[in-house]
Amino acid sequence: HLSFVQLGQLAEMGKRALYSRYTDIVREGAMGTTFFVLLKGKVHIHSNTGRLDLTLKKGGYFGEGALVTKERRAASATSLCNSELLVIPKDLIEKCGIDLSSLSSYVAQNLLSTVKFFRDLPSRLLEAISQYMVIQSFEPDALVFKTGDRGDTMYIISRGAVAVQIEGVAHHLATYTPQSEKPWFGEIALLHEDGYAPRG
Repeated sequence: HLSFVQLGQLAEMGKRALYSRYTDIVREGAMGTTFFVLLKGKVHIHSNTGRLDLTLKKGGYFGEGALVTKERRAASATSLCNSELLVIPKDLIEKCGIDLSSLSSYVAQNLLSTVKFFRDLPSRLLEAISQYMVIQSFEPDALVFKTGDRGDTMYIISRGAVAVQIEGVAHHLATYTPQSEKPWFGEIALLHEDGYAPRG
């Protein structure tokens, strides 16, 4: 999380913006180059999947996920009333000496909270688990793992789609996306010592 000193630097150098009631601040799927701190009002963070649905009040912030992962926005942000926000571009964050990778833990916690069997865990446990998470990007058609590989990793999909199949079978078993009922794979290998069964 950001320190009070860092927040102070950003407050001095950032640009303040006013958003009227029910105005979209960012839209899900858009590229993200800015980070937002809520100074006044309320902002609704929501996604098409329904997995992200929360209301931020004064002092809350959002938009860091797209800066850390370089992916498109994972959720939309809509002002619920007349709201004032501090708008901070990526280059300003770097000028203040804030390492974007330090926000990865916070991003990971948000991602964990979208997965059914992590969702109800206490925040301290989510924070502890997030310390071991890494954000990885894969090119189209890249092999994540193959059948028989020693498995010690579970994957949660934040964007894109993954086809899971078995070696020698022409058609794939399933395609997982962030919108799937089960947007993760690889968890079986954590329970068994004989490696991954299907290929991802």
